[in-house]
Amino acid sequence: MNSKPLRVWINTLIKKYCPTGIIKRMTLCRDILPWLEKQDELTFWQKVELRFHIFICPPCWDYKKQLHYISCSCKKTFEEAKQMTEKSTKLEKIEFDVIKKNCKKNCACKKED
Repeated sequence: MNSKPLRVWINTLIKKYCPTGIIKRMTLCRDILPWLEKQDELTFWQKVELRFHIFICPPCWDYKKQLHYISCSCKKTFEEAKQMTEKSTKLEKIEFDVIKKNCKKNCACKKED
């Protein structure tokens, strides 16, 4: 069973049958979104509110998934770039050494002098 329809169903039930006082006390989406970026700095109750809100709010759930995907993609891209840079640096050093050896052996400018 797909979890999204279940969340939508739970969201509908909460909006329909929960007392309005509880719904009014629920943290708004615009207040929740900055919390996603700094989850480590939140208090215990803020984390509870965040998880509850994300569980019942499909757009915030989707946003959290997208934010996680982007974060993982950036980390992966950074790691790949770092590995390529390390390989490139090693390759450049090897190329420089080979050119230096060949230049010492076959350098036309030394023969002309």
